[in-house]
Amino acid sequence: MKTNFTVCALCFILFIAHSPLRAQTQEALSEDQPSKTGLSKIGATFGLGAANMNLKAINSRLQALEIGKLEESSTTFNLSLYSEIYGGLGASFDVSSGYSFDSFAADPHAFLRLTMLSFGANIHLSLLNTNRFQLQAFGGPRFNDMRLTYNTDTRASPDFDDLLTTPSANSSSVALESVSLDEIANVGVRFQYRLGRKENLKTRGYTLALGIDSGYNFSFSDTPWREVHSQRTVQNMPAIEPDNFYLNFTFSAYLLR
Repeated sequence: MKTNFTVCALCFILFIAHSPLRAQTQEALSEDQPSKTGLSKIGATFGLGAANMNLKAINSRLQALEIGKLEESSTTFNLSLYSEIYGGLGASFDVSSGYSFDSFAADPHAFLRLTMLSFGANIHLSLLNTNRFQLQAFGGPRFNDMRLTYNTDTRASPDFDDLLTTPSANSSSVALESVSLDEIANVGVRFQYRLGRKENLKTRGYTLALGIDSGYNFSFSDTPWREVHSQRTVQNMPAIEPDNFYLNFTFSAYLLR
């Protein structure tokens, strides 16, 4: 909650601080070209970064059972499809996946991993927009799905027929999944630097940019867990909270209209 409040406060301060500069920039651009309406930019952003999750409850149980510990900092991959209208207001559809592997395992031949898949939409508001730099605040709903996988012995080579006929006697793996999609609110900021030699953007063409996305995903409720495709939930399951602070390094490609 404190991190969420800090990010929101930062976005508000940046909005207040850069509103005059944004207005001056738009006035300068309006002198060079006539006012336009409609779609001004479409493209995609690819991101690679990390998300810091709260896994204290599950890690406490794993250590008590002498199984191991999940890494709280997960590796994330992101894809965002983006569109923007003249004036700096944009929207995006985002898909992200994350992986948290075991940072400590009591058995070196065991395998433990937590995976996440999330998707949602964001509204983007331009705080600063020049020929080289762009700063945006964004926010929107997201949905998150999680899966926990554990294999007690990665060296085992079970027989396929035995796995199908008596899985409880031959399988050494456990796979759990969240029963329903977690509802998440996403807020953050995006900074991008436009690549290229020329300072002036072409009326029509394309542009490439490097940047940083930073934000916070806040979950509204905890979700129960079950074995994969089971109809019953797992009892005595420790909470795995999908709340996380993330930082992504991004590469973007846009078509300009």
